[in-house]
Parts: sequence; structure tokens; C-alpha cells
Amino acid sequence: MIKTAIIIVAYNAEPYLPALLSSLANLNYPKNSFGVFVIDNNSSDQTLPKLRDWQKIANDFNLEVIASEKNLGFAAGNNLGIKLALKAGYDYIVLLNQDMRLDREWLKELTAAADRQPTAGAVQAMMLLEKQPDLINTSGDRLNYLGIGYCGNYRLPLANWQTKNNLISYASGAAVLFRAEALERVGLFDESFFMYHEDSDLSWRLRLFAYEIILADKAICYHDYSFIKNKKVYYWTEKNRLAFLLKNFSAKTLILIFPMLVVMELGMCAYALASGWFWEKIKAYGWVVKNLKQLAVKRQTLQSARAVGDHQLKKYLTAAIEFPEVNNPILKYAANPMLKLYWFLIAWLI
Repeated sequence: MIKTAIIIVAYNAEPYLPALLSSLANLNYPKNSFGVFVIDNNSSDQTLPKLRDWQKIANDFNLEVIASEKNLGFAAGNNLGIKLALKAGYDYIVLLNQDMRLDREWLKELTAAADRQPTAGAVQAMMLLEKQPDLINTSGDRLNYLGIGYCGNYRLPLANWQTKNNLISYASGAAVLFRAEALERVGLFDESFFMYHEDSDLSWRLRLFAYEIILADKAICYHDYSFIKNKKVYYWTEKNRLAFLLKNFSAKTLILIFPMLVVMELGMCAYALASGWFWEKIKAYGWVVKNLKQLAVKRQTLQSARAVGDHQLKKYLTAAIEFPEVNNPILKYAANPMLKLYWFLIAWLI
């Protein structure tokens, strides 16, 4: 019997727990076939007591609560749960954000998609917006060739969504199934990322080892999503984006994208200065410089073990950045046309 572990990293999750736990309890899935591991990331609200209370009375599914003494971040927090699940012998490892509500058939459809496609290392659920449940949050995340990730088909009406196949660029860590044997082969999240881009990094690593990344479009969940514009977030997104590029792309690809990367970095610095997060951008550069040796070691390990070349993976990269939450005239009329033209010129060389 295939067993599935659901890993949830919780941080000040008290407002979300009723919807999350009740939808887990209501899943149309054999109760003895899945277990839930919740890692509390040192919450300052009543998350941990509420989880303990639920644990005492819950008989709908096996719930294990792990209390961390510090905030481990998304990457290390999930890794803690994944390691426990792997040790317990689970076949599928599902990561789930705390601000989710699940359709009754969600887990059944998610695991069925993995069963049908054994070459898939990761299977993302179809995420809809909790506050506008007829609109898509992401139908599979997309990755620009400079490492910028964004939600695919964001705010597209579900009724208008269609696809020729279920292949996606990378799987969002908010609701994704990983095959346990794939994680044991390629490794877990890079904990130096702490949060943001750790999912694109792991997805691309799976691709380098010849695993597919797919969408389970019938595995529906509802995400209480809002685009975060906190200035501190830019430090994590920018340093991790650059680390992703340095680790995962071949030397040839890095050389080819370097001119446009410099142009875009100059543009981002100007935008950061105007928007008030320039210091976060500088700190991101500082982290990359300080950790170059560590990144070089990770790069060497990964590049020497990869089974697939960038020429086979470039089809999963996008030229433009098409995400409504960051749409502005500069991006639309200056940056995106340059990105598209440059990609047109170099893509055939990769």
C-alpha cells in the first residue's frame, strides 16, 4: 500500500487552522494511507496550543506535531518534516502551505496523477484563490531565464484554463507532491535559501536528474494568497535567485545570459533605489559574494551529476515576465521587449 505524508510548516497559523485541519479531516482518502506532520516554526500566537488540542482529539488522520525552538524558515522547516517522513517509509511526500483549504478529492487526485506518470518527481496541485475561487492562483509556476519565478495563469478564470499537456516549468512549494525516491536521489531543499526560490531550485534539480514536473489539474486546493510586498522579502528573493542561477545553469548558459543579466541587474538596482529596498539588494549581493565558495562546491556536485543538458530544459524557461502583480510600464514596454529579443538571439545557442 502506497503511503503519503503531508508536511505543513506553520508560523503564526492560528487564523488558518480551522479551515486547514477540517479540510484535511474531510479528505476522501483512506485514513490509514496518509499521515500529517506539522512543524511549528516557533509561532508567537496560539498555533502550537491549538495544534496540541487538535492532536488530542483527532481520530480522522494521524497527526504529528513538531515544535521548533526557532524559526527554521520554509526550507529547513520542510526538510525537518521530510526527513521524518522518509525515515518512516512514506512513498509520497506532500508539502502544503498553512493557508490552504482542500477540495475533498485533492489528495486522491494528486496521488493518482503521480501513479499515472512514474517519471514525475514532483506533482503540483491546481491552486485557486480562496477569496475568488473561480480564479487560478497558479497552474504551475513559470521561470524566466534570469531566474525570476512567478505564478502561471495567475487570476485566469478556471473555466478558461486549458493545456495541451500537464508539463510545467516548476512546482510551487505551496501544494506539491514529491516522490520519496526522487528526493532521496537529488536531495532536499537548500536550507541556505531559508525561504523563496527553494521550490524552483529543487524542481530544477529534479529536472537535471531527468525527472518530470507536472500539474494535477483535478487536485484542487484554495490558497488564501496575497502578493507580499514587504521590503525584507526582496533580500531573500534576490539572493536566492542569483544562487539558483549559479548552481543550476551550465557554464555556457551562464555566459550567454550574462550580458542581459547585467542590464537587468542595473535596472533592478535603479528600481530598488526608487522603491526603497536598495539596501536589501546590496545585502543580497553581499551574501552571494560571501558564499561564493559554498555555492561553487554545490555547483560542482550538481553539475557533475546532472543527466540532462540545458538544451533539453530551455523549453521550460520563459523570455518575458508576465505576472499582473508586478506589471508596470517599464516592465511592459522596456524590460520585456529586451528580454524577449535577447532570448530570441541566444536560445538556439544553448
